[in-house]
Amino acid sequence: MYHYYQRSEHDAWFLLPYKASEDPVVLAKAQGAKKLTILALNQMVDDGTDAEIPRNRDRIGYRGPLYFDIDCKDDLGQAITSGQELVGKLMRMGVPKDTIKVYLSGSKGLHILVDELLFAGSRPFLRLPEIYKEMARELFVIGLDFSVYSSGRGNSFRIVNLQRHDGNFRVPVTLDELADLTVDRYREWVKAPRTVEVEDPQGQVVYELKALFEEARKRVHAKPKRVLIASSADIEAIREPVPTCIQMLCDSESLKTDASYNQAATQLATYIVRAGVSQTVAESLAARLASSAKSSKYNTAKLRRDHIEAQIRYVEHTPTFSFGCNAIRALLSKRPCEGCAIEAGINRDGDPDANLSAVAEPDGYYFGQGDSKRRISNFTLQPIDVFIDVPQDGTSPRRTGTRMSVMKGGVEVDKLIFKEPGYASRTAFLREFEGLSDLTFQGSDLDVQRIKVAVYREDQDMGEIFQVYTAGVHLDFIDDIPLFTYVEPDMSVNTVKVRDTHQFFGKLLARPYFAKTTMAERGDEKVDQTLAHLLKVTQKHEIGLMVGWTVAAHFKTHFMHLYSQFPILSLWGSAGAGKSKTAGLFTWLNGTDYMQKDSGVSAPSTSHYAMLDYLSSTTTIPRIIEEFNKSKMSSKTYKEVVEWIKQAWNGESTLKGRLGRGNMGRTNAEATAIPLSSPLIVISEQEIEVPAIQERSIRVHLSKIKRAKCRDHFRLASAGRDHLRRLGKAIMASALTTPPEDIEAMMEKSSELLSPEMDDRPRFSLQVAIFGLWKLKEVCEHLRLFQSLDTLDPIIKVMIGHCANSGDGYVQSEIDLVLQKIAVIVAISRSTDEAASGTVYLTQGVHYTVTPEYLILDPVLSHASYARYCNVDERSVPVINSGAQFVKLINEEPYFVKYAPYAGMAGGRAMLYLSLKELQAKNIDISLLGWGGNHEGTNFS
Repeated sequence: MYHYYQRSEHDAWFLLPYKASEDPVVLAKAQGAKKLTILALNQMVDDGTDAEIPRNRDRIGYRGPLYFDIDCKDDLGQAITSGQELVGKLMRMGVPKDTIKVYLSGSKGLHILVDELLFAGSRPFLRLPEIYKEMARELFVIGLDFSVYSSGRGNSFRIVNLQRHDGNFRVPVTLDELADLTVDRYREWVKAPRTVEVEDPQGQVVYELKALFEEARKRVHAKPKRVLIASSADIEAIREPVPTCIQMLCDSESLKTDASYNQAATQLATYIVRAGVSQTVAESLAARLASSAKSSKYNTAKLRRDHIEAQIRYVEHTPTFSFGCNAIRALLSKRPCEGCAIEAGINRDGDPDANLSAVAEPDGYYFGQGDSKRRISNFTLQPIDVFIDVPQDGTSPRRTGTRMSVMKGGVEVDKLIFKEPGYASRTAFLREFEGLSDLTFQGSDLDVQRIKVAVYREDQDMGEIFQVYTAGVHLDFIDDIPLFTYVEPDMSVNTVKVRDTHQFFGKLLARPYFAKTTMAERGDEKVDQTLAHLLKVTQKHEIGLMVGWTVAAHFKTHFMHLYSQFPILSLWGSAGAGKSKTAGLFTWLNGTDYMQKDSGVSAPSTSHYAMLDYLSSTTTIPRIIEEFNKSKMSSKTYKEVVEWIKQAWNGESTLKGRLGRGNMGRTNAEATAIPLSSPLIVISEQEIEVPAIQERSIRVHLSKIKRAKCRDHFRLASAGRDHLRRLGKAIMASALTTPPEDIEAMMEKSSELLSPEMDDRPRFSLQVAIFGLWKLKEVCEHLRLFQSLDTLDPIIKVMIGHCANSGDGYVQSEIDLVLQKIAVIVAISRSTDEAASGTVYLTQGVHYTVTPEYLILDPVLSHASYARYCNVDERSVPVINSGAQFVKLINEEPYFVKYAPYAGMAGGRAMLYLSLKELQAKNIDISLLGWGGNHEGTNFS
């Protein structure tokens, strides 16, 4: 990394390379430096003066603290007050008091720094000064200087405790000292060096500041939209008198109900700065808006006036901000443009769409000029939001409609969602306005296209609303920056707290209810008590698996992005064990209500397409499959559901096709991919024996006995389940602000706790459960839920101990199932032989032999007998039909020893030698083999 330094106020800049283990301040002072750049750079600055080296400012990565420079010119008292106010804002966001650095500049201001580890991590970021400038805009206090957020080398501060040219020093103060700071004390303290201690923020995260950072980062990297920008001549024309739109804005007249104060203040500031109005006019306009406007965030006239000042300072130092019409029109319910100098001159420089577009005037759309000017309609359309359809099969998003205000006489008469096919013809256009009275349209099909051009020109500044078919967390990328958005039927909110950018399309069974839930607050005793009871409803290890999976489900989108896999939660136990109630209670953490309002779906009775729709309707919200019992399902249905459960592990798509409608191609067919994206909970009375599902699932055995011991805790957790949902909303918010790299780091850490001999899929599943527990602990620490933390810590300890010692027990393969069945057939054959009646399938000494160490098996005859038993006696399909496959697969098992002849069997043909000890380790009941009284019941463990 690099810094730049100066040895004196007007000296040249010198490069200072340094390593991670070195302190750049110490190195700079050794070189005689007085000033040092605030941010470190990941490459040297090339400003283009050397013809051989290209300019690289847009490729420089910066790293360093969030910094603020407060300078109130000749009002030092105001600078101190502003510094106190800014520190207060930071602390209310959760920044630890002892990590905020405050310096007295030595002249007439203050510097305030916040360590980047609290919100951004330690990696460099492109355009970081601009990002910090956006953050400063949100945290504005009087005197905040925006000019310090420059690129290139970046800005610099004088090194602490080095004397200035006027004899003063730049010195640190504590926050307690800042709270009591006076002008006289300031001037006294800067006369000599001083030191204070600041805490290391290692490991701490301030989520609100992190969200602000991500929001600012998104704004800086967002691609600029096409806007109608007023030229210099236009701006000159509207400097005096102040245009009608600004007058309406300042008097809060005809503002739309969804227009925010921040938007109004920004537009006013842009006009004041770009039009260059006099100080008197600027003060008057700002005072009018501050007095007339309402805002929950800026709830006093002073706060509103200060915010306008902040926006003015920001626009002054942000050349990309231009005054334009679309943004102001979007705030007003009436069109104020008649007679405006900008409106009159908007096309004089040659708009390529000028002859294709209708012109919106207060009394309707017009086309043409002069004598050929004609009226098309008595209404106009004001776009609000653009709807973008995101197909479920992953194909490219496309625009499907626009939410618009219908304006008549400059007044909004209604709102509607205008669908894109409405532009296809005059008939389709009129159909969109059915039910709205007193609207007339006298145009043709061509005029509809002219209105379309006019609307499209105006909607360049409108927000985009993405229509999606899955509820839960979605992941988008903006210039390689991940942006997470949570979606449910009534709301959407993203990483940077922007709401309603997405809309769920369709009907959602067992929906979440976070939209109507208040988030858990710090120190909430009811949330703390309810979670503590939930963590005691059964044994610690089982709690760890269930709550770990439930919390991790909030992060399934992260896991699918990183690993393309996520485990199934399999709950099994006899009737009355409380499986459904337990699943329903735990999933309140995911916002659902599977206890009263909704229920899971029944595996035997749910139709094919209904099940597909259910399993593909969410991304991070659990779906529950009930009654997954082989004995109660047809063979076809059972196999089908097994395949869907397997597909849910890595979100595989099910392809459904039909003959195409005129499609060209080899088959003339259409195929729709339906990704099974939902986190799954599968409930059954018996443990699922399908090896592929065992490999992909976290299996929890629930019983009446375990439940009985914890009945009171279950009752109390159920009674307070609304508070679990409040906690769940906090976990969901954490998921939106957790970058994928944090997930990777925690998964790597959890991997170190598990046996390296464990199979990959069971290993990953346990890592996910451990991650969920750690994430829950992190949220509990942030919310200060100390009672829950006392209960959670032992659960994590037991969980990690179990995983380290025994892992996930066993996962049976298909060969294991065949051998378990062969052991049963041996037991039946022995019993039949002793009774001298019935069919003897396997005979000792002919088909098999048991020694103290081995089961010796004739692969040909034993498999043939196994297949016959399944087909004839059980009327079931053998797990492995082919004898050749049986031999190939058994060679891969840990209990396979060798393939060699055994004296007295099969005339010297090779036999399978299988280790009894390893068979027992795979949970195959070797006592069924009956290898003589002395060996019966032997336990190799």
